[in-house]
Amino acid sequence: MKSALEPKAAPKAALAARRMALLAETHAAGSAAEESEDWVVSYMDMVTLLMIVFLTLVGMLWIDKKTRPTVVNVLQIETGTLPRHDFADAAMTPEAPAAKPAVPADQPLPANVTVSPMTRATVDRWVEALRRNGLEDQVQLQIQENRVSIAIRDRLLFASAQSEIGPDGQRMLHRLTALLRDLPGVISVEGHTDDRPIRSDRFPSNWELSAGRAGAVVRVLTDNGLPVRRLRAIGYADSRPLVQNTDPESRARNRRVTLVIED
Repeated sequence: MKSALEPKAAPKAALAARRMALLAETHAAGSAAEESEDWVVSYMDMVTLLMIVFLTLVGMLWIDKKTRPTVVNVLQIETGTLPRHDFADAAMTPEAPAAKPAVPADQPLPANVTVSPMTRATVDRWVEALRRNGLEDQVQLQIQENRVSIAIRDRLLFASAQSEIGPDGQRMLHRLTALLRDLPGVISVEGHTDDRPIRSDRFPSNWELSAGRAGAVVRVLTDNGLPVRRLRAIGYADSRPLVQNTDPESRARNRRVTLVIED
């Protein structure tokens, strides 16, 4: 009887062993799948942290934009006239107050111009300082929040395609030094050209010409008493035009040296 039952028991034992093997394989596969997806959790954590940092930076920029003073308007003064331009408060103020306003205080401004009393006083002092030094018809003045730009047409300083400053330019820079000497801040002397290319042994391109002109102006300013530590020379070539270079007049406007005083 015992031998007759053994053939039936063998298939059952084999079936049970096969089931156990299948269960073991299933469990191992599930564990491997779980382990293989662990990196997804770490990746999502990293993405979440980056998103939090990004939103924090955006919030800080938004707050800074809302709270800091923003300059959106500019005053330009050329040849003693006041074009129709808005401008905002200027923090840079010349030392010596004007004996009388260069622009009468009772003279109405254009309807699209609004200024605070501090701004109008600052503008008046600058206009008077330029007139007192004989510069009102030779430079273009731009007043912004914490910087003042004084642009000089290249023909007042240099011959065509040259970087040597003539006698008239020397005298003008001497008067300009008297205006700048007591002002605080760093003075950047920027050379600008038009878009016409230049090819010479001394100036292979407009980059060298603009840098050479800026350096020549810095040299004259230091010779007239401005400290070297306050000055720097920069050549921009034709990379920052004021207007499109479409005709001789527009090109003449773009050829300039600009003194930028930053407090």
